[in-house]
Amino acid sequence: MAALRPHLNNAPAREALIDIKFEPHIPLEVVRRFAEQATPHFEKRTELFDAFFGFTPDGSATTANQTLTGWRLDCQRTHYVLMCRVDSFTVSRLSPYGRWEELREEASKWWNTFLDMASPSVVTRVAVRYVNAIKLPLPLESFEEYLSCPPRIPNELPQAASAFIQRVVLPDEARNCTSVVTQALEESPVRQGNGDSITVLLDIDVFRSTRIERRRFGELWGALDELRDQKNRLFFSHLTEKTLEMFI
Repeated sequence: MAALRPHLNNAPAREALIDIKFEPHIPLEVVRRFAEQATPHFEKRTELFDAFFGFTPDGSATTANQTLTGWRLDCQRTHYVLMCRVDSFTVSRLSPYGRWEELREEASKWWNTFLDMASPSVVTRVAVRYVNAIKLPLPLESFEEYLSCPPRIPNELPQAASAFIQRVVLPDEARNCTSVVTQALEESPVRQGNGDSITVLLDIDVFRSTRIERRRFGELWGALDELRDQKNRLFFSHLTEKTLEMFI
């Protein structure tokens, strides 16, 4: 089981994030004040927009209308990213990844600061997402060496693949969550030490639709811990032992 797996000292996470969606939408000015208060702890602040496309009667797209919905704050020193919109709150850790407890603590700190200024009534969705970059050495005889669910090509066809993407949505009623697992091959081989390698992205997004009222917001972190455990199950079940040995 994933819970028994050792900590990976060289975890392949390119980005790991905690995401919280809430109702009702909070005023943009409140989001602005929160971003301004948090800015001294980050090195870069950028605006976030939602784009809306219109269509003419003949079906062609018209110019998109952009609406400012929040801000993104980046810190290269700590590798953390904070994003807050009128309807969502996200904290992510970029590579190099540390530990789940560190990401959880960082998200909890900024969430509590956000709640001091904002007044969302209900959390409607919580999610944990990990985008893993699995570097595989070339030459590669078969993806089955490294992936437990590799892309499959009919035997009568050439077995070389220069690109692939596969996406599976896994509802789990027992654990009250849905997981979206995407595997994709980045198309350009890269030079790695004395040889070439290719990168397979293993993107695991685990979320739960919920209705948690503000007086029960403390329950969010237990729910996120459960989603992270499910992410671990999926991560370890999609990789072979040969692959995992590269990250210990």
